[in-house]
Amino acid sequence: MREAVSLESLATAAVDFFRHSSPPHNFDLRLPTSPLVVFADPRRIAQVFDNLLSNAVKYSPAGGTVTVRLTPEGDYCTVAVSDTGIGMTEEQVKCMFDKFYRADSSNTAVQGTGLGMTIVKQLIDGHGGVVAVQSAPQQGTTVSFTLPLWIGESD
Repeated sequence: MREAVSLESLATAAVDFFRHSSPPHNFDLRLPTSPLVVFADPRRIAQVFDNLLSNAVKYSPAGGTVTVRLTPEGDYCTVAVSDTGIGMTEEQVKCMFDKFYRADSSNTAVQGTGLGMTIVKQLIDGHGGVVAVQSAPQQGTTVSFTLPLWIGESD
C-alpha cells in the first residue's frame, strides 16, 4: 500500500540493520538537511534498500565501506549505494537486471539466486523511478535509483 514515506527513515533502518548484521564492513550514511518524502509502498522500498545493501556487502571485502547517499534533485531524489568491492565489467553491468544473472558466479563464493537486481528494477520502475549502475573491475560499484518526491495529495 502506497503512502507518504520518509526515504531517510527507510535508509537509516536499512543501514542500521546491516551495521549490526555485517560488522566487518563500514557503513557511511549521508542524508540531506531537508526531508525527502516519496509516495511509495514502504515495504517495497525497504526491500530495494535490503537488496542493494546485501549485494554491496556480499561483493565487498571485510573492512570495505558501503556508502548510502540521498540527494534531492529538483522534484526527485537520488539514492546511491556504493561499495568498495570487486566491481563489474561493462558486459556484466549490461546483464545485471536479467533474471537469474549473476556476475562472476563461478569465480566467487557469493551465494544468491540472481533475482535481486531484477526485483530492484521492477520495484523502482513501478514507483515511477529509474535505476542506474556505474562499475569497474576492482573499483567497486554504485547502484542508484531516482524517485519522484511527494508534494502533496496523490490519487
